[in-house]
Amino acid sequence: MSKVEKAMRLVGRSRSIYESNVKAYLLTGSAGAGSLLLEFTTLSRLTGDPRFEDAAAEAFFAIWNRRSELGLIGNGIDLVSGIHTPRGL
Repeated sequence: MSKVEKAMRLVGRSRSIYESNVKAYLLTGSAGAGSLLLEFTTLSRLTGDPRFEDAAAEAFFAIWNRRSELGLIGNGIDLVSGIHTPRGL
């Protein structure tokens, strides 16, 4: 089963979805994890519940640990494989 077919099954869409639309579900921006860390850390500190900060830190470090040999992070990440990709592919 291809990555696109798996994604279609995950999002519960019919086979009539164009492949490019499915790919949009599979790619996300790397900056989101950094933004979540800031926002969810604040939420945890305000509520006294560390779960928000812990979840955001886990997402941030999942992306950070996938940086290149040069220490660079791609601007997009494939949600299935975890590989950094240029956005729009």
